Amino acid sequence: MPTANAIGAYLTTRRSLLLLVLIGMGFLYPLWTTSDIVYSKHSDIISEHLGTKVIEREAISTEGRIPLWNPSMNAGMPALANPQAMYLFPFDLLFLALPLGIATNLVILLNFLLAGVAMFLFSRRYFSHPATALICGVAYMLSHRYLAMIYSGWLPKMSMFALTPLLFWACDLVLERPARRTIAAVAVVGALTLLQGDMQQLYYAAVACVLWILLRLIAAGWRQQGGTIGRLAVGGLLAVMLAAPALLPRLQFASVSTRTEVSYDFLLRDSPVPADLLTFFSPHDTNPDGGVRNGFWENNFYFGCWLLPLWLIAFLGKKRRAALLLALGIGAIVVLCFDTVVVRTFYDHLPGFNLFRQPSRLLLLAQFAAVFLAGLGADTLLGAGFLGPRSRLALAGVMLLAPVLDSALRIAPLITTEPLANVLPRHSYHDLLDRQHNEGRVLAIAPTSSPSWGRAALLYGTAAYFGIDMVNGVTALELRDYSEYFTILKYGTTSALLHRPMGWSDCSQIAKPEMLRALDVRYIIGDPSLYVEAMGAERIWQSPRNAVFIFYQGVRSIPVAVWRLGNPLGPAYFATSVHPVESDAQSLQSLVQSSSALDASVFGIGGEARRLDFSGGNAAFIERGFNRYRYRIESGGNNFLILSQVWYPGWRATLDGAPVKLYRTNHALLGCVVPRGTHELVLEMTSPPLLYGLAAAALGTAAVVLLLSSKAGRRQAPE
Repeated sequence: MPTANAIGAYLTTRRSLLLLVLIGMGFLYPLWTTSDIVYSKHSDIISEHLGTKVIEREAISTEGRIPLWNPSMNAGMPALANPQAMYLFPFDLLFLALPLGIATNLVILLNFLLAGVAMFLFSRRYFSHPATALICGVAYMLSHRYLAMIYSGWLPKMSMFALTPLLFWACDLVLERPARRTIAAVAVVGALTLLQGDMQQLYYAAVACVLWILLRLIAAGWRQQGGTIGRLAVGGLLAVMLAAPALLPRLQFASVSTRTEVSYDFLLRDSPVPADLLTFFSPHDTNPDGGVRNGFWENNFYFGCWLLPLWLIAFLGKKRRAALLLALGIGAIVVLCFDTVVVRTFYDHLPGFNLFRQPSRLLLLAQFAAVFLAGLGADTLLGAGFLGPRSRLALAGVMLLAPVLDSALRIAPLITTEPLANVLPRHSYHDLLDRQHNEGRVLAIAPTSSPSWGRAALLYGTAAYFGIDMVNGVTALELRDYSEYFTILKYGTTSALLHRPMGWSDCSQIAKPEMLRALDVRYIIGDPSLYVEAMGAERIWQSPRNAVFIFYQGVRSIPVAVWRLGNPLGPAYFATSVHPVESDAQSLQSLVQSSSALDASVFGIGGEARRLDFSGGNAAFIERGFNRYRYRIESGGNNFLILSQVWYPGWRATLDGAPVKLYRTNHALLGCVVPRGTHELVLEMTSPPLLYGLAAAALGTAAVVLLLSSKAGRRQAPE
């Protein structure tokens, strides 16, 4: 049409994409003009994600393979299977090749540019004017909600936010042109969404995408669309196959995590209140006394004030029905953020909805709809007959500038960088506690009145950065058995079990010190005012001023003390008795009643228990890696050896080169039978799901290559 061609003469697709990338790089210049790392006092990147990247780098450099096990938190937990690790996502390769700060910044930049390009590609298919697609791409890429993720350090969420328009775009290709190459597009894009680490946003985006596809099929006459549905199903199946090396280990982890115990209270934890709706007009980034309001990126209904006039204009154009559906979708998402009968119904009946917390994170999906709705208004405005070519181009420029200025004023000042050494300064106590100087683990402890203060002395997620193994942790998925073990260690009773995800394993008291020794804890760190000598700990280090990163407070100077715990049991030790257990309830009760960590309650042990003589011996590390551990065992007879490693299905062991059976012991640890003599025990983390996933990915890759290389794949389907 003439009006489209007038602007098209200035903005071709290539020029638009180039301009979009230049705008993104110009706005986010702090990310590529310095070697410092993006920083805020609220950053999950600093408090958690950097540690997972250090584990990856160390495991690959020392063992030559990707880490399956992360020993730095919760006495050990899955590494690759942790969705937020994102080791197999393509952008993650930068962490292996570049310094941590530079790699972090560039990964963020790539995610934002991908978001802009993805929104442009999707919008370009629906709007008459190329400028409209460019406006949508910039608006989505530089939305306040998305830029706030840099401040909050939501690294995994950045990728899913970027991929959401691309997922809709790929499915749209199949709906419009069901050729083989479009099936391949769905497979590749779908695989990327499965490889990224934000499962909550993936779930929301997938549900929305399915609803959108159904609407499209119904509008086109769904009875004639059986072939299209089949092609989408094939593309989805190939996506699962391509992402299987990450997806299958994650499913195994989730099956033994606390996420299997759903809770409505957990779903609504920190949910918004009606007063938060005022953020629709202003995000309220600051407190009245200055400074940033904690958590301003959560429960925030701000989509961009500049979008509002375009929303209204969208209802004056030819696509009023589409505008109405988008507006209703945004309204439905807003309703789902609050505790209503609708949310309760979804919790009870929609599979998967009850696995996550804070349904207000649906607002990330609403931002996508909000920008597209504004795109309908922009397209209507640019098509107005009373505008000449130059006026139309000038108006497009104003609309393009609006999201840039909006975010420049509201959020850009909060995007800052700092030298990594200043953000996470290393102190002498780090050298005392790290793996090179400490054979065991570390517990962070805090006063009962402020249990989270234990995170201050040594933030759990930063332990890997300093090379320290802790029994505390912070993670989206935690092992159920260890969570229960740690709770009984603190309180000494099963009545304290939460039956919901923990998130932070804080410790303010210890009811059963022998369970702490069973985890091979050698040192305790915390506030100097604490008195832990009663459990046999000796204060060995103290300093009144230590600059540390404190979550939600930034780098502050605080007093820190370190205690050495006497009589450690070591990395492996011999049981003095063995009692078979047959259920989790029986195992937990044994933990509560037992007065000694050497009294082993063992799952699945049978006749071997009757042949034990409990004559004792010695055990020590020969090698302490990430996926692999070697022990020297001197057994005085037929003994049961307890390993201070957290039980997980992937562990395999050999004794003098021959496979040896491992038993789940004392609810959350490992054990095995060792005969008389001197032996070498090798404990190694394996992942059969990863192997199955690699095989599936190989088949999926071959299928995608076949789709792209076949003549039918290259031939365009008829309109």
